[in-house]
Order: sequence, then structure tokens, then C-alpha cells
Amino acid sequence: MRKILLNLLFLLTSISLIGQTLKFQGGTTLSNLDWNLNNNISFYNQSFIGYSGLIGLDYFERKYINISSNFGLVRKGGKETIIFTDSEGYQTSEKTNNAHLDYLSINSTIDFKYSIKEKVIPFISFGPRTDYLISYSNEFKGLDEMNELNKITYGLTIGAGIRYDMLKFQI
Repeated sequence: MRKILLNLLFLLTSISLIGQTLKFQGGTTLSNLDWNLNNNISFYNQSFIGYSGLIGLDYFERKYINISSNFGLVRKGGKETIIFTDSEGYQTSEKTNNAHLDYLSINSTIDFKYSIKEKVIPFISFGPRTDYLISYSNEFKGLDEMNELNKITYGLTIGAGIRYDMLKFQI
């Protein structure tokens, strides 16, 4: 516990002395799965809306470029709709099932930015990403037991947006 507090104190001190930007990001994720059974039937291939929550730092800030590193939680998955019919083939009801995977995500990006006004800064960013699986829904239990579930995934993070500077804060 003492090491965590000392690291947090060091982090906060370095942010104030070097001028790094501490940031919190939250939002939604859009994903789907495409499980194929004998290449004929797909499962969980409808879009699933998950969440993401990340904390990070922007550093090596220059006029047109900076580096950003983030870590946090990301939920991905897919959903499927099961339609129930009667003996004559008419729909009687439907049920939506969700399958999700929860990851601890770590990424670093290079942010390219260009100030169009003093406080308005559009940017684009890209960089590598690593996700480590920390939990999953029951639909994945069989895959995990057969060692077919990837615990670590790699990818690319791509982003774009507009920052607005306010005194000591950015939106």
C-alpha cells in the first residue's frame, strides 16, 4: 500500500512539474463476434454496445505532436436474437442474448494536432494496443476449458477528435 501511495504522489508531482496532461476517458464500444458452426450458422454476429473507461497521460507535448498512454477496462462482445415460433411457423416471441468479454486494455498513441484557434485543437491519433482478458460471460466457458479463448489480443488504436482548452482543463 505504501508503494502505491508513493507512486501516486510521484505521478502527481511529475504531472505538475513537467506539465503532462492526466486524462480520463469514458465511452462506448461497438463490436460483434462471428462464431461460425460448420461455416453455415453464425452466432453473436449482431452489434453489441459495450463500454470503455481509461485513464492516461499525454507527455512529450510539442506544438504539433504528443504521445499518449492509457490503461483501463473495455467490454467487447456480440449479441444474437432468438425467435420462437409456434407449430405453424408464426413468431410467438423473441429473446436477445449477449456474450461479452472484459479486457484490461493498455495502449500508446502518437497524437497529431493542429490548433485552429487558441483553445480549439483538432487531432488524429494511432498506435499499438494490447488487451488482456480478465472476465467473460458464460457463453465462453467451453472455449476457455478447451484452451481456445485468447487471453491476450493485440491491435491498433485509431482516434480523432477536437480538444478544447479551459484554464487548466481540457474537454
